[in-house]
Amino acid sequence: MAHPALRPTFLVALSGLCLLVGGALGWALRAPGAPAPAPTSGTTTRMGGYAFVRPLLECDVAANSDALRFRRLHDELAAAVTRDIAAGAATHISIYLRDLNSTEVLGINEGEGFSPASLLKVPILIMALRAAERDSGLLDRSVTFNVERPAAVTQNIVPEHRLQTGQKYALWALIEQMVVESDNLAMEAVGAQFSPMDYIRTFADLGVPAPMGTDDPLMTVEQYASFFRILYNAAYLGPEMSEKALTLLSRVRFVKGLVAGVPPTVAVAHKFGERRFAPTTGPAVNQLHDCGVVYFPGRPYLLCLMTRGNDWNSLAASLQELSTMVYAHYESVANAVQGVASSGSP
Repeated sequence: MAHPALRPTFLVALSGLCLLVGGALGWALRAPGAPAPAPTSGTTTRMGGYAFVRPLLECDVAANSDALRFRRLHDELAAAVTRDIAAGAATHISIYLRDLNSTEVLGINEGEGFSPASLLKVPILIMALRAAERDSGLLDRSVTFNVERPAAVTQNIVPEHRLQTGQKYALWALIEQMVVESDNLAMEAVGAQFSPMDYIRTFADLGVPAPMGTDDPLMTVEQYASFFRILYNAAYLGPEMSEKALTLLSRVRFVKGLVAGVPPTVAVAHKFGERRFAPTTGPAVNQLHDCGVVYFPGRPYLLCLMTRGNDWNSLAASLQELSTMVYAHYESVANAVQGVASSGSP
């Protein structure tokens, strides 16, 4: 049986992880002959050769610039949040946006705490891949799927495919099911392969307290976004395992949030989370979140959205609306600066 700390109902008090990426880069993918961006006071060197990760080799911290026009975008997003809340589509919406080529960040209600729910499958993924770096045969190890009890928390967005009780699976297949299908039972099976110390050590390595206990955890958009920054920068796992993690996260089946707001050819490595609270009196309260890396051509960005409200469809529509606005802003800036052509390559 999985340790309680690996269940979706554990207590989380994540502090923010901050890995400053210095120096505002120009657009990485340019049309031939396009003018170079204006020089900045910082520099950043990243390792190439990977589709989803950009390992950080060297950086100097540079001051933010107005090149991305985040002040204008902040006002537009804040107005959309106000409209959605006024219309009853949501009661709370938080946004955290970070440009991954610079130090530019944007936050709206970023201090609000939400239940991360299935978002916490990402640190479990990181824990498993960290162990696999030390044991090359770990992911191929055969595991009998024999989770007999119900998942600790009922899933409202259910997996499309189910694992068969009593059947043997490679550990990697269980991890795929946990992430791609967001399957709570698969998460129980994966967690059972590790000790509580493995779990605690992962959070200690990342510089945050391990979520223990039984209370429902709270996390902010900024705190959670750090997991994706660590993967993108290959700052904890090596480049190969970080690439493996983000490749898997690009296959997540949920497509009503970040994915719905970008062209179908654009890769998105993300994870969603959902939770329903049914009080004894009054309407149920739902939470729906989506966080990850959107690989805008030449200018990837990290976007984390967390929402709370009464209706699933309205919350999903808000996620899509905000994702669409951010992508459209990046597109307008790219076109204004140098007309970067859109493509689906990460």
